[in-house]
Amino acid sequence: SNFLVNKFDSIFVEDLNVAGMMKNRKLSKSIQDVSWSSLISMISYKCVWYRKELLKINRFFPSSKLCSSCGTKNDQLNLEIREWTCSCGCIHDRDVNAAKNILQEGLRSYHGVISGESPEYDRGEIIRPKNFLTGNFKADFDEAINSST
Repeated sequence: SNFLVNKFDSIFVEDLNVAGMMKNRKLSKSIQDVSWSSLISMISYKCVWYRKELLKINRFFPSSKLCSSCGTKNDQLNLEIREWTCSCGCIHDRDVNAAKNILQEGLRSYHGVISGESPEYDRGEIIRPKNFLTGNFKADFDEAINSST
């Protein structure tokens, strides 16, 4: 978590239903071993400390099923398939493709950036969208910002 927060100003993650995934007997051991919820909690409070962004992508966004090259959706993809070929010819590793799509969706949704574009900011411009944080994390973030000024 330290590495990620220190290296990146914005961190995009899928808002996974960990509790629901733990009910699946085939997945529960792997999910528990990874401690996904603990990792997200640590990244969350460290982002507040260092004034970084933790942005959650909707859990229903089809990150694994979209081709990160052409955008075609593969509805036949199930959990057993780890590698697949898109109709455009791209061969995808499921997890690497999902990571690319989460990054693209995060940049598009929260920063208005399409794919590899680099945004240009004028001096003093507010670069964080007003609605990018919700719930308790937003209150913690606002408190941290207000107490430091």
